[in-house]
Amino acid sequence: MGKSIRSFLNENSALVTIAAVVLLVLSLAFIVINSKSGGRSSGPIDVWYYDLNTGDLFEGTSDQIPPIEAPSGPLSGQAGVPAGVKAHVFACNDCGDVEDRFIGYLEMYRPEVRDRLLEFRNNPKAMETMSPEMMPDMMMESGMLVSNVEDQNWVEAMSEMGMNLTTQAIRSHPCPDGKPPHWCAPGRK
Repeated sequence: MGKSIRSFLNENSALVTIAAVVLLVLSLAFIVINSKSGGRSSGPIDVWYYDLNTGDLFEGTSDQIPPIEAPSGPLSGQAGVPAGVKAHVFACNDCGDVEDRFIGYLEMYRPEVRDRLLEFRNNPKAMETMSPEMMPDMMMESGMLVSNVEDQNWVEAMSEMGMNLTTQAIRSHPCPDGKPPHWCAPGRK
């Protein structure tokens, strides 16, 4: 069965590209619409961000596209580059207990993708000006990067290394009761 799907994709590359572009446009429209409405009636939620300069967590909202401004200012040695990246924080029991929670992995977008996402969010008409060549690239590579806290070796989230990094973050911290750790937001128990 695998060969028949692969054969179909190879023989219909134009159709696959069109489908990818349509899916990208729909995804971007969803992002724009949800960012305008907050995605829900209560608006964005608070999430954790990590200051690359200080190693400290700080609160921000889920509608921000990392990297974002950090309390410490721009990234050391890189004028104008924000130092705040999203932190995926987990705990076995109490998210408020600093000893129980841990940072599983960090997340940000490549600069050019972040700039386009901000442009789409702030100006939905910007999607109309996107070059057709850019759409498949953004679809195939979301531009989301992930890293662990220790070495900050950023890799594409959708790559094999990226997927291993995000799943390993949870597997490497087993809870005493055998359950996986749960995701933490600021103020969550």
